[in-house]
Formats: sequence, structure tokens, C-alpha cells
Amino acid sequence: MTLFRISAWTVLALLTVAPSLRAADATRERVIDLVKKFAHSWETGDLVAFTSTLDEHLLWAHPGGKLDRKGAIAFFKRWRSEWSNTRIYPTTFLVEGDQVFAEYQFCSTNKQTGKREAEGTAAIGKIRGGKLVLWKEYYDHSRSLG
Repeated sequence: MTLFRISAWTVLALLTVAPSLRAADATRERVIDLVKKFAHSWETGDLVAFTSTLDEHLLWAHPGGKLDRKGAIAFFKRWRSEWSNTRIYPTTFLVEGDQVFAEYQFCSTNKQTGKREAEGTAAIGKIRGGKLVLWKEYYDHSRSLG
């Protein structure tokens, strides 16, 4: 009888917790998918995909500056004209609710010089309504690509 009670309690506990775990997994996947879409837009130069990831109240901070949504779009357009063959290699995603930590290597070729450059980057982001409302990047500014 004791074994049955333990098993019944275990099943009851799992049934109670499982929906919230599935919801957390779904939220985690949505956050990661959004960050991957954001990253992929840099690789493809797809302005429509890029802007679709940005909240109207975006704050994008990076060493040496910060941008709102309009500034981020202008920066993206300039980037496309000056850099090519951009590749982003993600290594780590940590998600807690609507916040994400992403670690990745960002590589690109300067169109004017032909020089290929790469830098390790980490970013902390916050998602609201399925879009990035905060994106704070950290990298070695002395070797900045842009």
C-alpha cells in the first residue's frame, strides 16, 4: 500500500508540474527562436526579418553607444553596405522567462579591405510581445567590427 501511495503522489505531482514545465519549454523555445531569427537576419541582410524582431521601444546597448529602434535599423542598413559574408555561431543560450543570455561568435568581412574579422560576443536580452525590447551586447570594443 505504501508503494502505491508513493507512486500515486509522484504521478499527482508530475501531473501538477508538467503543464508548467511544458509552458516554460515553449517560452524558452520562442525566446531562442526570436534570437536566432535576429541573428540570421544579420547573416542574410534581410531588413524585413531584422525589423520584425524589434519592439517599438527597443534599447540596444553596446560598448560605445546605445540605439533605439530607428537607430538600430539605420545601423543594420549601414552594416549591410560595409560588411559581407556575416556568420554568427551561437554557443550558449540561457533563458529565464522573458530574459535571455546569448553567447556567440560574430564573423564578417569588411567590403572595403577584404579583411575577415571575428569577435566573441555575449548579450543580455529581454523579450516583450514576441520582440526584443532590450539587447545589451558585450565584446572587446578595441577590436570592434563596426
